[in-house]
Amino acid sequence: MKSIKHVLAVLVAIGLAGLMMGGACEDAAAVCGPCGKVAYGDATISGDARLDGLFKAFGTLSMRTSSIRADFGANVKALGKAFGVAEADLEGEVTAEMVATVKAAVKAEISSAVKGGADADLGLEVVYEPPKCSADINVAVEAQASCEAKAGCSAECTPGEVKVECEGSCSGSCEGGCDGELKCEAEISAEGKCEASCEGSCELSGPSIECEGMCTGGCETEINGECNGTCKGECSGTCSFENSSGECAGECSGTCEGTCEVQVEAKCEGTCNGKCEYTPADGNCEGSCKGECTMEVEAEADCEGELKCEGKCTGSCSGGCEGSATPPSCDAKCDASADCQASASAQASAEVKCTPPSLEVGFQLDASLEGAANARARAEFLAKMEVFKVRMIAILKGLAEMKGLVTGFDTDGDGTVDVEGPLITLKKEFAGLGEDALTGKFDVSTGLIPCTIDAIGEIPVLVTSITADTKVTIEGSVSLVAIIGG
Repeated sequence: MKSIKHVLAVLVAIGLAGLMMGGACEDAAAVCGPCGKVAYGDATISGDARLDGLFKAFGTLSMRTSSIRADFGANVKALGKAFGVAEADLEGEVTAEMVATVKAAVKAEISSAVKGGADADLGLEVVYEPPKCSADINVAVEAQASCEAKAGCSAECTPGEVKVECEGSCSGSCEGGCDGELKCEAEISAEGKCEASCEGSCELSGPSIECEGMCTGGCETEINGECNGTCKGECSGTCSFENSSGECAGECSGTCEGTCEVQVEAKCEGTCNGKCEYTPADGNCEGSCKGECTMEVEAEADCEGELKCEGKCTGSCSGGCEGSATPPSCDAKCDASADCQASASAQASAEVKCTPPSLEVGFQLDASLEGAANARARAEFLAKMEVFKVRMIAILKGLAEMKGLVTGFDTDGDGTVDVEGPLITLKKEFAGLGEDALTGKFDVSTGLIPCTIDAIGEIPVLVTSITADTKVTIEGSVSLVAIIGG
């Protein structure tokens, strides 16, 4: 707190001196209006390049952690609703108590419906690939250019063309050696055909194709029980329409034995008469690839697309960086470059984005759900498990993003933090403001002194809010992930 007091004291002193000279706002009418807010990510508050870069980075980080916490809350509530938690227990902000209630409901349902559910692993067979997180290098370059422009430099950086130093793993093109895996991102044709590995979803069109994914346009599955669509076969109750052979070909009010066709978009494990979208386990897509089409290569000469480095880059990196990205000066003669780099790197790290993880959850249903008489209960539980999978993927993704933002990045997968998180970096830089203010390093116009003082006072409040978002999200996510043994 001593450094904060120093900053405030120096800025107040400067402000009083300016007011005693008279006409502070008359001389700077354009900057004496409403102050910008750090929490809103406003780009101009003090007029000083380094201070505004730091304010912007704190604002970006606050908005990101708040957004991740909001997404986590939505996922917790969706899980709770699917697994029968009372609405009253799902109201308001997500809390540790709410997470515990939802977790208990999910575990109770799984343990009663899955063989071996009473065991520690709930009888689930889980295959999991963690998400990949990286900061957009273009964000760092744009922030550096903006900061240097504010400091009076020419700032001629062009995002997308500038390569930066990446302290961590580079997930883009690399100038120099790549200590990791090289991948070639090929151009996807107009038809979406991918002759290599499809990273995303694959779409096939019917009619009459075997589908294990989302079917749009009619899914037919073998059934001996209740059908919530068109029953094709024998109906033990009343059938709304029969074909010329006397078989049911409409809605059945009783048990349907034959096939059941559902026209709405739904999970399908049978024959799809429309479009089937699924995630290829081996990357092999026989239809249209909706995502990245990549192939592994051994040399750049083998690549007809963009060669990407998935690992440490000994030179400069473009694309994404898992860890801190240090942008170059946009103007080599700019004295403010070094002061701009820290906040520009933090801004890029604060906007870290992660790809969804790969998660497959296998299980065997308990004997109590077998047989035609239990068709409805079986279908309801399978639907719940689809919700469980989707929401757990989202929670795992958010957990990876929040950990990267706050505690730092594990760039080599050994479970230890290799690059510190942007929150740690920003707190260090903020702690150094006092000495810099006392040595007259900042150039804040008189009219913006009050705004700057307000912004400095706003930062400790934001840090408290970020810490609260972090605690609820990380602890709650870890608790829920424990259901699948993570």
